[in-house]
Amino acid sequence: MTLFNVQNLNFKYKDSNIKTLSNVNLSISDYGVYGLLGRNGAGKTTFIKSCLNLLAYDGTILYKGVNLSKMNKGKIVDNVSALLEGNRNLYWKLTLKENIIFFSEIRGRRIDTNSTKYKEFLKKFSLEKSENILIENLSRGMQQKVSIMCTLLFETPFIFLDEPTLGLDYESKSHLVDLLKDESIIKDKIIFVSSHDLNFIENVCKDSFLIKNHTINTYENFDKNIYEIHFFKTSLSKTNFIAMI
Repeated sequence: MTLFNVQNLNFKYKDSNIKTLSNVNLSISDYGVYGLLGRNGAGKTTFIKSCLNLLAYDGTILYKGVNLSKMNKGKIVDNVSALLEGNRNLYWKLTLKENIIFFSEIRGRRIDTNSTKYKEFLKKFSLEKSENILIENLSRGMQQKVSIMCTLLFETPFIFLDEPTLGLDYESKSHLVDLLKDESIIKDKIIFVSSHDLNFIENVCKDSFLIKNHTINTYENFDKNIYEIHFFKTSLSKTNFIAMI
């Protein structure tokens, strides 16, 4: 069964004469963590926002056979969650716990902050001592960890993480790698991770997609011409990856 399918996705910003995304086609049939790579401005965030139904794109995006454009907001909330790049994922005047409650109530699924599940997530993210601290008083890295926790805690089958390692120190980044390898977290989910950090992508993703020349092409003839393909396995060496882009 195809779980996630993008067909002829096109998008152009109003003030641009060039399509940011052009005839993007992509199909995924297995759960797991997938990388999304590309230069600045290649269209990674635009692709993610299209998959969240935040942009008026042309084409078709299917989740488990259901057309995203025909889903009501409740159905989208049940299926998709996302961490978008930047500091705008949280309310700074609320504590960690209050943010979790706020966003879960908006989704119509209030998280019980006394539950084992919630406590386990705090422990996995090393945030036990931070749940009652205002977000504005946490470090940039801690804020990012809270944002990631909020995104994963809702356990939707489709998750998008846009530059999740921004602001994370080495220890926190290593911790995030462990989390994205944790079967109890990633089971029965497709998680797209957009990042410029190739080491991170190699460590957590089963396959990776490269957006280049405004599109993504399927993996073909990998050994024949490494410089022309737009989809590659994460075993690709850094030297060859740099040559590709």
